Amino acid sequence: MKLLPVLLLVVCGALAKPGDLSKMPPRLAEFFKKNFGTPGGAKPPAREEVSYTLVEKNDKFEERIYPAWNWVCIEVKSEGDHMMDFLELAMYMQGENAAGELMQLTIPVMMQRRAGGGAAMCAPLPASHQASLPAPLTDNIRLVAVPQTAVYVRRFGGVAQRKDWAEQAGTLQRHLTEAERAFQSTVISAMFSDPAQREGRRNEIWLIKA
Repeated sequence: MKLLPVLLLVVCGALAKPGDLSKMPPRLAEFFKKNFGTPGGAKPPAREEVSYTLVEKNDKFEERIYPAWNWVCIEVKSEGDHMMDFLELAMYMQGENAAGELMQLTIPVMMQRRAGGGAAMCAPLPASHQASLPAPLTDNIRLVAVPQTAVYVRRFGGVAQRKDWAEQAGTLQRHLTEAERAFQSTVISAMFSDPAQREGRRNEIWLIKA
């Protein structure tokens, strides 16, 4: 699978915590509270997840097949807190596109870091818009078609930091090697939980089946 020319897909740690809403522009702060809630507050609506076929599941990993799907990606502006990048991506799905289409926010959210530098944050477009893709209003946002892909998956919880993603990737690689399963070198880290969620978070490492 090639989501884009990649070395590594890794979820931004900043998305694992809601940050200080007082530092956001008022319009974005209200958008964040409406769509993602606040710690201890009302729960946000359920997110649409890309469907997949479960091929195998054991106590060490899963094998899944994901269908061909369209994703929306945004170029990341810095190496720091990427919350504003995420909100710009979300605003595209909430009507700031050429068609003015409102789309349900989806999961998982992933970040792509390229071997030659630079990064992009990506999210799947909802099923309702797979056949009709609203054009972005800025060159910073791109639509990317991902072909059908088989992946090995390891799921874990908690508010994951960079070292946690790296450790979990190493564990999955070891389990697959022991099971004599072939996989590609690209590592994908996927976040399924909303930023304000503190308990029961869902994080996953994916390795593409060779």
